[in-house]
Amino acid sequence: LPAALQWLQETTGPKVIYFTLISTLEKFAAWLETKKIPGLIYHGDLEDRLRRRHLREFLDGQADLMLATPAFGLGVDKPDIRGVMHFEIPGSLEAYFQEVGRAGRDQKPARCK
Repeated sequence: LPAALQWLQETTGPKVIYFTLISTLEKFAAWLETKKIPGLIYHGDLEDRLRRRHLREFLDGQADLMLATPAFGLGVDKPDIRGVMHFEIPGSLEAYFQEVGRAGRDQKPARCK
């Protein structure tokens, strides 16, 4: 957890932290709340309306942090993502490359961990 907190503090701009398990994502989100760090969540079990709202808020720049499972990404086109972190090991090497490939699409520096 300290490494994730440090990465969040050092990485400015829009960020995505990927989780393999929804339960881990939810525990991390609760931990962030105790640190007063705002973040949106996105996973397949989230109510459709809430999931769409969180996506819209992230894409519109209303929030800089998305906590997501691999369900996040299909059709997501946000060129200014400055960081992608994997909190858990992705399901495959292909998934890893797709997820880190969401960072820095605007050709500016981005941090992946």
